[in-house]
Amino acid sequence: MEQQAPKFNWQNYPRPRLVSRRGVYVVEVSIPVSIRHLFGNGSGTTSNRRKSTGTSDKVAASKMVIELTNVIYREFDQKQIEHKQKHDITTDAFAVGVITELAKEFNYKNGDMPELVATTDYDSLFKMKDAFESYTDLMESKLPPREEVLNAAAVIFEGKANKETTIELALKLKAIHDGTNTGPFTTAQSGLLSRHNTDIVQLYWQDLLTSAAMAQGRTAPIFPDKPMLQVAKAEPFGALPVEVVVDGKPIERPRRVQSLGTLRVSSIRDEYFTQIERDYEKIGTRKKLKRGVDRFISMMNDPALQEIKPKTAYDFVDCQLEANPNASRVSIKDYHWAASSLLSFCVRKGYVDVNPFKGISLAKFGKKGVSYQPYTNEELYLIFNHDWEPQERLLLSILVTTGMRLTEAASLTWGR
Repeated sequence: MEQQAPKFNWQNYPRPRLVSRRGVYVVEVSIPVSIRHLFGNGSGTTSNRRKSTGTSDKVAASKMVIELTNVIYREFDQKQIEHKQKHDITTDAFAVGVITELAKEFNYKNGDMPELVATTDYDSLFKMKDAFESYTDLMESKLPPREEVLNAAAVIFEGKANKETTIELALKLKAIHDGTNTGPFTTAQSGLLSRHNTDIVQLYWQDLLTSAAMAQGRTAPIFPDKPMLQVAKAEPFGALPVEVVVDGKPIERPRRVQSLGTLRVSSIRDEYFTQIERDYEKIGTRKKLKRGVDRFISMMNDPALQEIKPKTAYDFVDCQLEANPNASRVSIKDYHWAASSLLSFCVRKGYVDVNPFKGISLAKFGKKGVSYQPYTNEELYLIFNHDWEPQERLLLSILVTTGMRLTEAASLTWGR
């Protein structure tokens, strides 16, 4: 199992203290409150971690502070890693148990359930998950909408419901509880389908299918954003499964395996913007690149990196022209350049292998730019004979003598 970074790290662990204990100096570090339950008897009352220097000489002890502090910090890291691994094992066991029991209840493939490992044929795994989700959709189609039930319950709890509303809600809840309103499924099947729709099980599936695709040389799947139940909400009438509860709260189960290609553009936006700030000196260039990326995310519905193909460049143009039929060729070119620069960054970072926008010509798209006529001498005399303020006259003088753009001249300072 891959070790993930601990919740806290050495940059935000408390600073060490050198204190004397029974005539010997020790290095003492406060345990962060949020991880104190990982030490001592688990009650959270153990507040410090200490390492002895073995000496009463303060000067000698001071030379050992960094070394012993690092030992304590490594203990903090290891405790968090072990705690997370324990949760990982627990949540995976829960997910496998739900899937296995569901396969038995529905006699999936006549009992020949595919093994839940990354080496199992990807299509076999996907078909089983899809089958169970089809059952879930059928079951939920027979239930009252969850939002309707929750809203009605809120009205009752706030004391605003009348007798008819209260009775109606009670009957709906009883029908769910009794399994009389779950379509063609038994109560046991309905309960397992609800568990299957929880975040723990669904995220387990996503990791398994991603691992299987990567192991078998296939393109990693991109999963639609769809609501998932928390374990606590999957069984509103029964006891919460004890194996996925810690301190009265369901264990969180984040994604652990993700192909770089399935990252969406928005997920690397901040990282790319940081590099823009580092690599581009001109403020105007920075703004143009950032504006182009945000426009691409908005118009193209924040695609996953592996979904971006050469055709996407033309789709991006079509979206721009649909929004503004009079968009100029320069504007089209600038937005394409911004998106292509982002994809070149992704190549450098290893998120994708090639830039699909590279080499694409969009010269024919958009309105041709209008050529402006230069001022005549008479017009220039008229302009400069006006009673301008000193700073405005200086700006005009710079523009007419240097050929600078207005934005370039406006960004000048006395220092440069």
